[in-house]
Amino acid sequence: VNRLFYIIDSGNFVDTIGSEFDVVLAGDSIAPSDVKLLVDGSELTGVIDPNNSNVINFGTLDTNTNLYPYTLTYEDGNSEKLTLQINLPVDYSQPLQLKYKVKLNRSTTPGWHENVKLNESAIVNYTDSAGQEGSATFPVPSTNYYVPYDYKVVYDGNGGSGSTVDSNSPYEENSSVTVKDNNFTRDGYTFVSWNTSADGSGTSYAPNATFNITEDTTLYAIWKKIPQAMDVTLKYDTNGASNIKNINSTVYQIGDKVVVKEPEYSKVVSNFKFLGWNTKADGTGTMYQPGDVFTINKDTILYAIYTNTPPLKKTGNDNLYSALIIGLICMSGIAVLVNYRKE
Repeated sequence: VNRLFYIIDSGNFVDTIGSEFDVVLAGDSIAPSDVKLLVDGSELTGVIDPNNSNVINFGTLDTNTNLYPYTLTYEDGNSEKLTLQINLPVDYSQPLQLKYKVKLNRSTTPGWHENVKLNESAIVNYTDSAGQEGSATFPVPSTNYYVPYDYKVVYDGNGGSGSTVDSNSPYEENSSVTVKDNNFTRDGYTFVSWNTSADGSGTSYAPNATFNITEDTTLYAIWKKIPQAMDVTLKYDTNGASNIKNINSTVYQIGDKVVVKEPEYSKVVSNFKFLGWNTKADGTGTMYQPGDVFTINKDTILYAIYTNTPPLKKTGNDNLYSALIIGLICMSGIAVLVNYRKE
């Protein structure tokens, strides 16, 4: 507490607030509840001046001088000021005290700030009991304060698609963070938990768990692969070939070796040629020949791939003739019979 050990008849006290602080006000202008004025420890009642909302009068009006014992004026602006006009003698045995609160008025660099001035200046101009004018300067008080760091919380899908966002991020240092529900998805996987490491080796958090944040934090989705069904089916599809018999489907275990089957025919179709089996009906997939071996890992359909070129058609203008040539040629003991016919 700064005290002025002078006996004064009148004067004024001008307090210029520090540039990093503001006077704490309940409203847009100063109010009696924002400050306290005490004489010898007893608080005086203040009332707002009817002509100026930033002036507070303390004590009882002197009808002879038309002055209150004490009048406080508040000046807003970049450099706030509180000016206390003293119209009543003050004795050092009955100290006069002005109390008010200040607050930090801006965001500053996180960390400690030391020796920050609460007041730019505090000066009393007075006339003492002997009629002499003078002034006194109070030591400028300073303070140390700490500005907490702000830290972000980021959610990483870790292979999943979609997004999970914390609208409350960033958080003030040591604030409590409530872990979000997972909104990511990943085919073939189920969500397990969040973790501070992508490989799951860090700290795990379930949705709605809480922690106090002390650094920028990324929470990775941890996934568990959904076990695949062990049974898979192999089907053979005739792919429109009417002369190939249907082959019953076969059930295998994932990882089994499969020997591709020969097609069986129900009838003979002229100019039909079987080319093989394919994983796609149009023949653009993987081609297998009967007897080939492959490892089956999923349900598979093999489609018959073939050609079926129709014979040349006869026309009415063709000369029809038949010829039968039978030749018997003996050469090195081999007999060859040639049957040639043209229609």
